[in-house]
Amino acid sequence: MQPHLVEDPFMVNFVELFNAKGEDNRPRWPKGIKEPDLKVFVYDDPEINWVRMMISGECDTSFIKRYFLTAKHSADLHVALASSSMEFKNSSWYTSDPLEADVLLVPALLSAFSEKESRFTCRGMQKETLLDNLIKKLVVMPHYNVTAKKHMFIADHFAARSDRFTPAVLAVLQRSIVATFEGRDRGIARCTVTPPYVAVDCLTSNSIGINSMSESWGLKAEKKYLFSFRGQIDTLPHYEHRRYTCDVLSNWAKTFQQSNLDLNLTNRKLNLTNVCCSVSEQNNAYLDMCDSATGKMVKCNCKRELVAYCDELLQSNFVLYVGGDTPVSTRAYDALRHGTFVTRMGKKDVHSQFMPANVPWKDLIIHPRTRYPRTFIKTLALSADELERRKKLMYEYSAVMDWNAHGSIPALKFLIMNAVQKCG
Repeated sequence: MQPHLVEDPFMVNFVELFNAKGEDNRPRWPKGIKEPDLKVFVYDDPEINWVRMMISGECDTSFIKRYFLTAKHSADLHVALASSSMEFKNSSWYTSDPLEADVLLVPALLSAFSEKESRFTCRGMQKETLLDNLIKKLVVMPHYNVTAKKHMFIADHFAARSDRFTPAVLAVLQRSIVATFEGRDRGIARCTVTPPYVAVDCLTSNSIGINSMSESWGLKAEKKYLFSFRGQIDTLPHYEHRRYTCDVLSNWAKTFQQSNLDLNLTNRKLNLTNVCCSVSEQNNAYLDMCDSATGKMVKCNCKRELVAYCDELLQSNFVLYVGGDTPVSTRAYDALRHGTFVTRMGKKDVHSQFMPANVPWKDLIIHPRTRYPRTFIKTLALSADELERRKKLMYEYSAVMDWNAHGSIPALKFLIMNAVQKCG
């Protein structure tokens, strides 16, 4: 006899909120790309689709509640929820026939699995046992061997690499398509594809009263800053670009005043920048600093303070996109979600190869290709028509790069399209 299951109120409520994010008029698919005619089979068995067990109250979801719902490397959870939704199953993309499918989606939470601190259990089993059972069930499916290369997993956490998985799990992953952290080859796939980071939702995390997409995208005159940047600096070599950018910011106010440029921005009384860089907790080799409207250097707390970060992002004309551990930064996706221009300082394009394909990043990220503040600011003096052209492109592509848009379905479809194009 099956035990009587009581739905997990938290997960049920979360799924409802997930599928109803409020007013959002952004296009579900960019005009410049034809939506492909693809078929996707989604495993629905709870032993493979762990969200099913979560919703039915068979899992300890405390870890999901505490951390994973807001993590930037949680595309696996968004894919599982979106692909399991009735909206996706009622779409032309879905098929119940695994032999007809272009992609067989396995909605297991491999990013949550890879996160060291995750200790979630379902049916009294730890995550390692859950994954082993999933693989055992998958490989005996009658259609598995003939469709193995079409199977697709999501493992977008930076720790999802070969040493985190058993040989049995690796044997399956290495026959499959895997959406990995920045599309990198971590030894866990026959072919990798790049998912976008999960952007923060500043509409629920700001103190300035912005609570709708139309308000966020329509903000012009109210914006206070030309640039904003809030982030951590480490002494590791990878942070050289971020250290350099923060070093020159103290000179930008003077450069900006002397440049006398018309940047075609509505608010001409802009503060140059609101910038906050903090050291890692492991060392004190680099001082915290803020470049305020006065240009004075003051101590500040710049760690992941979401409300302060969102207030600055929403009130800035440009978000400085500066890599840290890797060339890619979540700030690009955060800004793209909320209608803020993204700009990058530096001579080389070292980031777009680690971002999703079929996106016009050269238009969406304004990259003057210089390390000199005066030249950088002059290059941003784009015409009003050019700024409007770029803003329209941002709007067109925003939803397919945003796991918080339209129940994650546009981002899921775009990821699958890129997977089929690259991996066959």
